[in-house]
Amino acid sequence: MIQKRFIIGVGQANGLAELGADGILKVSQTPMAENTLSYGIAIDSTVSNPICARIGSAEFHRSLPVQSKIRGCIIDSTTGAVVYYLHVADWSKKENGAASTLDGTDGQVMVEIPSHWRKFLQVGTIQTVRVSEVELPGFTYVPKYYIGAYEATVQRSVSKLCSVKNVAADYRGGNNNAAYDAASNTFIGRPATLISRTDFRTYARNRGASNKWNQLTYEAYKSIFYLYLIEYANLNSQATFNVAKDVNGYAQGGLGNGVTDIISVEWAAFNGYYPFVPCGISDSLANTSGIVTFQIDNFGGAGINRYTNIARYRGIENIFGHIWKWVDGINIETQSVADGGLTKLWTSKNPVDFTDASYQNYTHIGNLSRVYDYVKTMLLGEVMPEVQGSGAGSSTHYCDHSWMGNIPGAGTDLRGVIFGATADAGAYSGLSSSHTHFSPASTNTTIGARLCFLGE
Repeated sequence: MIQKRFIIGVGQANGLAELGADGILKVSQTPMAENTLSYGIAIDSTVSNPICARIGSAEFHRSLPVQSKIRGCIIDSTTGAVVYYLHVADWSKKENGAASTLDGTDGQVMVEIPSHWRKFLQVGTIQTVRVSEVELPGFTYVPKYYIGAYEATVQRSVSKLCSVKNVAADYRGGNNNAAYDAASNTFIGRPATLISRTDFRTYARNRGASNKWNQLTYEAYKSIFYLYLIEYANLNSQATFNVAKDVNGYAQGGLGNGVTDIISVEWAAFNGYYPFVPCGISDSLANTSGIVTFQIDNFGGAGINRYTNIARYRGIENIFGHIWKWVDGINIETQSVADGGLTKLWTSKNPVDFTDASYQNYTHIGNLSRVYDYVKTMLLGEVMPEVQGSGAGSSTHYCDHSWMGNIPGAGTDLRGVIFGATADAGAYSGLSSSHTHFSPASTNTTIGARLCFLGE
């Protein structure tokens, strides 16, 4: 039996908490509890500047108690149990200093996103999002997730989705074409593409563990998206990277351009728009955020090398850019004008219900914009645009572009969602860049995935 106890000042003053019989810390509705025990940002749709107002605990904005618990680890390739954590500053080592193995032998290379509590609120034109380590009134529990540190490849011999740093032919990326193996445009060690969302789901589920293995889910993507926004208080994820804190001790800037500045015709000539960045190329950053410069040999033609910067957020490599990534648990219903004239957002939190054929057991969250443009506002608590254009651009509001897909001439289409954009998309790219043109059965050289394990 758990003994109940009261704690005054959990984290800061003015908080009253009780440890319940279920072991969960619950905080009472005291006047200052939310502001002292949570932290977040306010987004005003009438303000074009992408820098957001910080709200809640200033101390927590400096210490980032939830984000600071994000860390790299190896989890069992079948059960998903943590085998060991990676060294905070050197992923070639385990947490205890012994040598690590990142090629899949010990398990999958993942980033642990800690459980926490989150609250969305809209008042007029202002949307707020807050996170907390403890339960507060009106906050919703966000479970623990494990997100692939790398863009996913496939172990071809067993058709299993992987997050590994492996240069064996069995893990060949792209479309598994061996013709380039010895050349600079090799698919060895690169992520896999030209695979449908449907097949990526199957390859993830082939790992077992009762549907806990998935390609990146929409709920997991939302968790990292909002943790990033709260940390940097900047809707422009492509803002210049700055390792230094500002005068208040807060994170500033963004993650830079990422792999988004590639010349399209050169990419086409190099390898036909397939992936070219090796998995794990930014591991020197370990658990931290930042950029790593990568040289692409012969990308501009024989003997002409090009350079690009890999964006990494707390261990997650190419969090945007390079290739699009499918996201599961989100379906888009696009109606013709004659059949309703709406584009509806449907989501599911239960991986058992994930489907590419219907909206059964999904929740209708709201209706989306039906234009191609930069994102001005999001549906509350989502990563999908409500209003686009009307003053939004590459340096205003969310600073990212959304491709909402063609409107059918008749009937209704079910479409999937890809996030992050591609190596040649430039300013259109970023964490809030999305595309809803493709059906879940579609394949493309520029569309890949990321492995995900549901930790709870």
